[in-house]
Amino acid sequence: MNFKSTLLLLILAGGAGLWLWKGDDWGPKIGLTSRSQAPAESKSLAALTENFTSDKITRIEITGDSSSALTLEKGEGEAGWKLPGNWPLRQQEVADLVALFADLRTRFQAISIAENEDLTRYGLGPASKPIVVKVTAAGAQYALAFGEPKLADGESPFTRSCYLRVNDNSELLRLGPDVMPVLRRPPDSYRRRQLFPESERIKLAQATPFGGGTSTTVSLLTDKVKEIDVKFAGRGLTIFGATIPRSESYVLKRVKPFPQAVAADKGAEPTVQPQRIADAWEIAAPQRDRIDADKLEKILTTIPDLWVEEFAPDAAKAGLDKPDRAITVTKADGSKLALLIGNIARTVERDETVTAPSPMPGLPPMPMTRKVFDEYRYAKLTDNPQVFVVRADKFNDIFVKADTLRDSQLAHFTAEEVQDVSIESPGKPLRKLIRKDDKWMIDAKPEPLTAEPSQVSDLLNRLSSLQASETAPPESKPTPGTAITLSLKEKPAIVFHFGQPKFGPWPAVASASSALVAVAVGANTEGQSIPASVEGWPRVASIDSAILKAVNPEGSFRDRTLTNFIGSDKLILEKDGKVVTFSKTGMQWKQTAPKEALVDPGDLDDFVTAIGHLRAEKFVAENATPVDFKKYGLDTPKAKWTALANGKDQLVLLVGNKEPDGKAYAKLAAGNAVVLLSADTTTKVLADYRGRKLWDLEENKVQAIEVEREGKKFKFVRKGTGWEDPDAPKDTIDDRAVDGLLTALVNLRVERWVGDKPEDIKKAGLEKPASTITLSLKDNMKRTLHLGGSVDEPLAKKVYGKTGDAGAEVFILGEPDAARLLRERSAYVEKK
Repeated sequence: MNFKSTLLLLILAGGAGLWLWKGDDWGPKIGLTSRSQAPAESKSLAALTENFTSDKITRIEITGDSSSALTLEKGEGEAGWKLPGNWPLRQQEVADLVALFADLRTRFQAISIAENEDLTRYGLGPASKPIVVKVTAAGAQYALAFGEPKLADGESPFTRSCYLRVNDNSELLRLGPDVMPVLRRPPDSYRRRQLFPESERIKLAQATPFGGGTSTTVSLLTDKVKEIDVKFAGRGLTIFGATIPRSESYVLKRVKPFPQAVAADKGAEPTVQPQRIADAWEIAAPQRDRIDADKLEKILTTIPDLWVEEFAPDAAKAGLDKPDRAITVTKADGSKLALLIGNIARTVERDETVTAPSPMPGLPPMPMTRKVFDEYRYAKLTDNPQVFVVRADKFNDIFVKADTLRDSQLAHFTAEEVQDVSIESPGKPLRKLIRKDDKWMIDAKPEPLTAEPSQVSDLLNRLSSLQASETAPPESKPTPGTAITLSLKEKPAIVFHFGQPKFGPWPAVASASSALVAVAVGANTEGQSIPASVEGWPRVASIDSAILKAVNPEGSFRDRTLTNFIGSDKLILEKDGKVVTFSKTGMQWKQTAPKEALVDPGDLDDFVTAIGHLRAEKFVAENATPVDFKKYGLDTPKAKWTALANGKDQLVLLVGNKEPDGKAYAKLAAGNAVVLLSADTTTKVLADYRGRKLWDLEENKVQAIEVEREGKKFKFVRKGTGWEDPDAPKDTIDDRAVDGLLTALVNLRVERWVGDKPEDIKKAGLEKPASTITLSLKDNMKRTLHLGGSVDEPLAKKVYGKTGDAGAEVFILGEPDAARLLRERSAYVEKK
């Protein structure tokens, strides 16, 4: 770099620094203005700078015809803007327009104009049709005229300046090219097409048909709305050919805050239960009542889904002087937005593709096209002349009769939420059920009693799902009956009253309050339904009378479980004057007294399982007396069972009389309560668990079989691998038949033991047996079987039997064994 270049750069740098220092003072003297502010003498810019701020501007009116005119207003102290008639606004577009006026500044010097000067070259002459905007700012009114000159040759519209005249000031302000596009926006761009924008996107919980749940995100009205008023023309009443107009209406009111989303399980996404939303709303008119959750969800989602499809220039046929329908939404701040709906604007026919079920198994579903007619209606907002068109496809979700909105379920709670239950009946002592940990207890003295879980669950499940089949006359006021109080966990409870109405033989009414749930049940259980009402709610409903049985169950909620233990190693049965002991060693049961014998595998294990969870069918007497014991046959029990484990008693059960239906009375030795056992349990406790295999023999040790019957004898002796009759050696014996006889004898099973008393032997015809079978064994031992008479049972071909052992007991053999043992000798000889 040479010396001249260096010197030139130094001079330029020095000049720039000097201008930076003195530029603001020198600029005005040579006709230049600061980029940061206009000359002090500009009256227009001074007004804009001082008064045109977002907090001081309260009204903006863009003049023009109906297609371009726009008025925005904001009350003193209000934060939001609104259109006349309270039309919903598009907030971002409004904010852009307000920001335009709040930032009207220029870096150019004001242009002075003469009086009556032609302003056409600035686009502000009458022929140029400037945009005139009336602005109220800081309490003063300003008329702003905006124009732009014609484009010069080669000039881009994106760089063309705009000119502004404030009031009739004798000066113009030059603005940037971004002003006019904003001012030229049509009024519709500021109107929100969603008529009711006070909605939020909420995740709603949804149950699935196979249990569990999922969620869906919907837009619905929440805390920003507190009341919904719906009116519409109903079906008229025709009398003598004349139709009397009839109107329908209802009012929904939000009485609680909109519920917060909560996660049902750890790690699950937070959702809102539809029923919790319904709990926050109620039907306020025509009669105060609960609202159905599904119906409410449709209303809260359908209203914010009402949009302006198009604005109607011609409202002559709209029929909005007498609208058929009206929806008024009251916001949380008390302001109201009313939508009036008139005549049909048009009906549009379109094709819709749906999937039809498969005509045959194995074939895919078939798509098909059907005609759909979409109806559109004229509508307008109250106090706003603008008529528009809305789609009417979801009107059926809003314009419904109030009766259909009622929640048919009287109260919403789950059995798990209930902490205690109090039942008060006229003339009866208070019954109270208390949840203790995971068990229900009956509040009793001196100690609480365990409650029957199934009965408590049945009552709570019925109460939590009480459905009104129909509505009874409102004037029916039931008389007091039984009261049931349910205290709920972390939730206001509900009160039901069941009583006797004046108009019929119904029993009782139900009611719900904020502190407890009381259900009153009357004594009359005739008929299939009873009236019920919820306290604080005027509706009287008809419900299923089955609730009455759940309120007064058999046993009054007393737990019917008598024992609860697992595994015994010793059982003692005292029956018919005998004591039989069964002992378990390892996994095997056997009879150990009065003599050792094998028992059938599994029978005693099943029996121990049954008595370990012994349940009464019902309680007959809570505190039985000796008179009761005698009445039920428990003074001299038919059977007494003692179950032990490691030498300690687990159970001592006395079994008394048996009813014709197969059920028997019983009691535990440790208490005085008499119970009735089911027929199945009775069979088990009166069954004979002694081993039913008659004896322990091996076929290969039997050498001879001798049969004596009616003074005749025949005998079969082993010969090699077959058999022969020593008294008739020439006869050919059927070896297979004799082997079958031997197999039957070795494996004989007693069907039932009878006894060893003389009268048992006599009754069985065994004083003089009808038949005797003697088995000779290899060790010169003999085993004898005596068969007596037939068992006296209808259609039975069973016989009594008894072994030849000393003290042997009479038993009964089943029909198949009896038939084989009573065959004649000829059955064992081959025919020639």
